[in-house]
Amino acid sequence: GFVTITPATTVVAGVTAFDYAVPSGAADTYIFRITDVNGCPVSTNAVTIEAIVPIVPAANPIQPLCFGGTGTIVLSATGGQGPYRYNFNNLGFSTNDTYTATASATAYPFIVKDNLGCEVSSSVILGEPTEVNFIAPVITPL
Repeated sequence: GFVTITPATTVVAGVTAFDYAVPSGAADTYIFRITDVNGCPVSTNAVTIEAIVPIVPAANPIQPLCFGGTGTIVLSATGGQGPYRYNFNNLGFSTNDTYTATASATAYPFIVKDNLGCEVSSSVILGEPTEVNFIAPVITPL
């Protein structure tokens, strides 16, 4: 398992190599002091842990010009660590961020994956313009 190291933690252990992780994600600068069984200390260089910024997915649906047509959905994201990869409507991950889709009241699912492998899911609805209906005028003879 992980050993959580805080800025004030002193690790006392044997003379072999050690591997520690800071799983809390707490942003800070850490210097680790390790002392072996012989009482010999060693300090690491400063290690800076950056704050974890969650991925925020976004979608810009551009509806078709005509009823029954296709529109465009442009995906994007902020947070996490770019570059991002997108899985639109279960088509598989790609760096492509623009997709053509049929207007529908059903939501299209998509997943954004950042460079660290973190994922977040969302969905988008591509609206459809109102259908133009022609009503023939009633013509009555004079």
